[in-house]
Amino acid sequence: MQLQQVRLENGVKQYPMAITGTIRQFCQTLYDELLTSGYSLLPDDIENIALTNVKKLAGWARLDAQMLDDDSIDPAFFELTLDISLLADEWVLVEPVIRAHCDLLQARRMEGSQAMGVQAFGVSSSEANQIYQGLLEQMKKEAFIHEPFNIELGD
Repeated sequence: MQLQQVRLENGVKQYPMAITGTIRQFCQTLYDELLTSGYSLLPDDIENIALTNVKKLAGWARLDAQMLDDDSIDPAFFELTLDISLLADEWVLVEPVIRAHCDLLQARRMEGSQAMGVQAFGVSSSEANQIYQGLLEQMKKEAFIHEPFNIELGD
């Protein structure tokens, strides 16, 4: 994690920005963690899940990667890829949703493999789906932020 240090008056320091890394780096870390827990998810599965849920986050909140510092540059569209870095506050919102989505996919695979005689472990797909949907709703509420504004009423 990289913290941006800003020196304010009277020697007081603040850390207004914290970059946790790229989506790809997060996916690799999560894959390594889930692999040792017995999950059957592949790196591509986790990357697709992460991109899907970061896109949902971008639908409810403006990502820092979308901000332009230079007013002389015309805004342009860009593709959300695995190499985009997200700020810590963006990760805090989307990480639980990504993990719950991974749990949902794993639960569906476990239930599907029961027909072949595999002993299922973990939560059922209906429980995992309920958790995932709940976290999506929570992310939606927490992500929607709008700057304060004034409304002036005429006489």
